[in-house]
Amino acid sequence: MAGQRRAREDAVAVVDVLKGSTTADDSGDDELDAVVVNPATVARLARYAEWGDGGVKGFFEPGLCALYASLDAFHVRNGVKGSLAEIGVYHGKSFAPLALMRRDDERCVAVDCFDAQEHNVDDSGAGDRAAFERNVARAMRACREDDDDDEDEDGDGSDGSDGTDPAWLRVVEADSATTPPETLTRAADGQTFRIFSIDGCHTESHTAADVETASRTLHDLGVVVVDDAFNPDWPGVVAGLFRWTERNRNRNRNGGGASTAPPLVPFAIGYNKVLMCRPDAHDALLTHVKTSRETRASVRKTAEFLGGEVVVLPHGWISTFHGNERLSSSN
Repeated sequence: MAGQRRAREDAVAVVDVLKGSTTADDSGDDELDAVVVNPATVARLARYAEWGDGGVKGFFEPGLCALYASLDAFHVRNGVKGSLAEIGVYHGKSFAPLALMRRDDERCVAVDCFDAQEHNVDDSGAGDRAAFERNVARAMRACREDDDDDEDEDGDGSDGSDGTDPAWLRVVEADSATTPPETLTRAADGQTFRIFSIDGCHTESHTAADVETASRTLHDLGVVVVDDAFNPDWPGVVAGLFRWTERNRNRNRNGGGASTAPPLVPFAIGYNKVLMCRPDAHDALLTHVKTSRETRASVRKTAEFLGGEVVVLPHGWISTFHGNERLSSSN
């Protein structure tokens, strides 16, 4: 199908970018030459782009592998350690790249209602825990092979292929809209999150609730990734994002307090996502995405969104234009 063919083409381009990001930069720009990358993470994400969907249900833009590698480089350069999370993991396609970015002592937290589909009020995707765990284990085996790093850094003795979750993987099976943020923090052994992906129920109220949870658990230099914000199939996402932003601004304008979540501002749009961070991190992250080896060639322009400047990357066509194709794939 057209979507699958284009995904393969994009994956080839992304692999070239990622392989080039670990070689010497001949730009002559000292700032670019100084960018630090985690070679193991770059290699894993390149393998994931090559691996493709692996027969896993769901949608994932290959270009996100380069963007995630860029964000990981930013975190390495700034000494950021923290867990990685996703709300709405479905069958694991967009969670696996986060797991591939995990460094020693970091946790990956997956949140999904799975069989309790009464919480998935807009039918935005019925998760399957067994398929999720199986697919994450497959991705780890396929994309971490020949790693220079020890694959069992935390000594848990399992990659998930034996039917048990590895120690670094924490699954919270619940309705994210009613799950206290502290539940996720406990699952991460007290760590804040350096990357927090939101791809759960796509209603306005659920999206606003999930952004609230992400804001309350985010590292000061962390990034929140909101999926489907510009997908016309799911208008509740952008409505929920606007609703949370306006409500949060009003609370902070009126004095905030302990009950008010820290603010978030967008710094990038691309691949069907909106990326957000703390206001104090905005300029550094925006500049990094504009100049890093992994993403600078993909920057289309800058624009204003929700009152601030954002980098605009390629839109992301798989979900928007091919999301309704009937894909016959095993999981």
